[in-house]
Amino acid sequence: MLFQTPFGKRPDQYQIEKAQPLKHHVGLREITRIELVSPTADNPSPEFQAVIDTNQVRGRVGVEYSVELGFDWEVQGHQVDFRPRLPLILSW
Repeated sequence: MLFQTPFGKRPDQYQIEKAQPLKHHVGLREITRIELVSPTADNPSPEFQAVIDTNQVRGRVGVEYSVELGFDWEVQGHQVDFRPRLPLILSW
């Protein structure tokens, strides 16, 4: 399922009175990679292809569905894999 929030913007661009704390206890600052893994990623729908064409999200073929998020260009070399309980991998 794809959806768009036209009112959304980067947290560091909110006005002071609407801003939330941006300091993460691990030191994460910015999402620099979003990868959606799917058995059918080699045949995306036109809608998903439009998202891929923005160069903000990548699709990758994999056996199981999952989401991979990379933070701060992943220079620290850390990773947490929440599978199989949650199809999510975080790297920073």
